[in-house]
Amino acid sequence: MNRQILFTLAISIGFSGIALAQDEDAQVVVINTDKLQFLYTDAEGKKMDGFTIKAGKPVVIKFANTSTGAPQPHNIIFCKPGKDGAITQAAMAMMADPTALEKGYVPDSDDIFAHSKLLQPGESEEIKFTVEEAGTYPYLCTFPGHFVLMKGAMTVE
Repeated sequence: MNRQILFTLAISIGFSGIALAQDEDAQVVVINTDKLQFLYTDAEGKKMDGFTIKAGKPVVIKFANTSTGAPQPHNIIFCKPGKDGAITQAAMAMMADPTALEKGYVPDSDDIFAHSKLLQPGESEEIKFTVEEAGTYPYLCTFPGHFVLMKGAMTVE
C-alpha cells in the first residue's frame, strides 16, 4: 500500500492566499529567535529544539524574530520527515541565486509544507497548518549558514 503524508495547509495571507478559519481548539506554539545567538527559543527565552503536537489538530505557530544583536533576518521552514538534509542543500545552493533574498531563502521544494517569510528583527508572523500523520518533522532557518544552529524537530503524535 502506498502511504502518503497528508497535510492540510493554510498559511497566512501572503504565502498562498488561503485563510484558515480560527479554530478555538488549535494548538498554539510560540517560537522566537534568541536575542543574540542563532537559536530558536520558546516564549520564556529558553532554547527550543523541539516540541510536540497532536496529529489531525490545527496548529498555529507564532513566530517572531526577536533578535537585538546584529540585524539578522530569520525564517522557519517545516519539512517532511528526513528531508532536512535535502532542504539545507537546496538552501545552500540558493546563495548563487540573485533572487534568493526576495524568495526569502525558501527553496522551491515539495518537501517543505509550511514556512514563514524572511523576518527582520521586530517582525512576526503566524503560520497555520494541520499534520495528519504521526512522525518527526524537522524545522530550520534557511538563511545562509543559520541552519547549522537554528533547527529542531516537531514531533507529531
